[in-house]
Amino acid sequence: MLNESSTTMPDGRQVIQRLWNYCNVLRDDGVSYGDYVEQLTYLLFLKMADEQTKPPFNRPSIIYLKVLA
Repeated sequence: MLNESSTTMPDGRQVIQRLWNYCNVLRDDGVSYGDYVEQLTYLLFLKMADEQTKPPFNRPSIIYLKVLA
């Protein structure tokens, strides 16, 4: 049975497994190691920026602010 915390926020092992799954997909599509590291780093940045806009942080989106500048 899943507890509430595991359904709302993945633990480190889940994040790592998900990241490796994305690496395998990109590698299988012929993307080089350096390119998929760059792409996954960007996706992680976007995910962290999104998390900052939700409770308990409730900060304005840094992505949206940079687009307006």
